[in-house]
Amino acid sequence: MQKTRFYFKVAHWFLTGIERGMYNDDSLIIDSDCFGDFFVTKLNEYIYLFEENPFGENAFSSFIPEVSLTYQFWYMLNDQCDIDKQMNDFMVYCWYQGCWPE
Repeated sequence: MQKTRFYFKVAHWFLTGIERGMYNDDSLIIDSDCFGDFFVTKLNEYIYLFEENPFGENAFSSFIPEVSLTYQFWYMLNDQCDIDKQMNDFMVYCWYQGCWPE
């Protein structure tokens, strides 16, 4: 859990840095739930579902909890981390200003 918490904090601050750099505003702060402690616990539960199979031998019995946790991570990326908004803003910038590798 400590290692996961560390990597989640790194991901949180990486995304904060991207947002601050893209908008050139050092005061921007992304939501604290973006890769926060709640999702450290959820990742632990996700791994437990796959490794221990707590709902029985039938793979279908774990399907809904697995889909639920997958959706929660998807929701976190799009709602708390605003990755969809950042990608949209970057693509609009590239459309009007051009983004070439040189």
